[in-house]
Amino acid sequence: MEHNVLFIGPGCKGGMTAVISSYANMFAPFRRIISFRGGNKLNKAVTAAAGLMGMIITLAFHPSIKIVHIHTASNNSFRRKMKFASVAKKMGRKVVMHVHGGGFKDFYNTDPDGIRESLRSCDAVVCLSEKWADFFRSIGIENPYIVRNPVSPAHHISSPDDGKTHYTFLGLIDDAKGVFDLVECIAGQPELWRGKAVFHLGGEGPEMPRLKHIIAEAGIGDIVICEGWIDGRAKQKLMSKTNVFVLPSYVEGLPVSILEAMSYALPVIATPVGDVESLVRNGENGYLVTPGDREGLRDSLLKLLDNAAEQKRMGNESLRKIGPYMLPNVKKQLDKLYATLCP
Repeated sequence: MEHNVLFIGPGCKGGMTAVISSYANMFAPFRRIISFRGGNKLNKAVTAAAGLMGMIITLAFHPSIKIVHIHTASNNSFRRKMKFASVAKKMGRKVVMHVHGGGFKDFYNTDPDGIRESLRSCDAVVCLSEKWADFFRSIGIENPYIVRNPVSPAHHISSPDDGKTHYTFLGLIDDAKGVFDLVECIAGQPELWRGKAVFHLGGEGPEMPRLKHIIAEAGIGDIVICEGWIDGRAKQKLMSKTNVFVLPSYVEGLPVSILEAMSYALPVIATPVGDVESLVRNGENGYLVTPGDREGLRDSLLKLLDNAAEQKRMGNESLRKIGPYMLPNVKKQLDKLYATLCP
């Protein structure tokens, strides 16, 4: 069925793009239309219009494509994708609406009837876990499909051991990701970390100047390193030298960054938001702290500081749990869905 699917989704940095990029390793040929890129409103509008036209042309010239698989988040992302869905349906294709992001429940409450009917107009609604499937059933979506976010096998790159504990954060630099809580934990008591730990902050965002100011003001530039956006080999190199992954978010869906960290056999310190609890079990493969609880976050960080035995135990448990999210297993989930739509 992979020859009969067209994928629609963003082409900017982030978890949803990472998921779609992983699909490229599962399907050949891989057909994709980019519906969104960053930038100002004009750039976004132009990209969406070009994407919609690109979809129309692709479907017109490739009648063998039977399914349009659309990846969406909330708010404008959802409104934009429903335009793609409507046109695809008019062109006689089956439509899969794949919902990402932890904010969809709040978005649904802004227009329950309209959003429900939009979802019902699709042939399948895909979600990330049983927890989300229960939510969609509760709003009247009769048969939601669970497809895990995929993760590729880790690519380890040898890196020197400097005797310090290396913590890594990957994500958008903003308050919702909890990165400022993390930095304040360090800035409040730098003597706990200096000479013992290094915190790597990978990501970009409009709050980066504020983050750098806090680091400079606290004099912790030797402890906290802003890595900027990293991917590819740079990410492999960073993850290979990481001992503990940290993502103290306030809102999440099913974070791809946590899946990636688990594939590197890393313990994870996170918050019990979205579907994180399906990935991280407190005391088993990491620690869960309440969003905004800086004291709890600091204590969890300290439990794994210079504790190689516990890092290894929890990391091995992360690796054991990641199996259902590996590419071959996710491919089976997608194949089953597509076969249901187009027997």
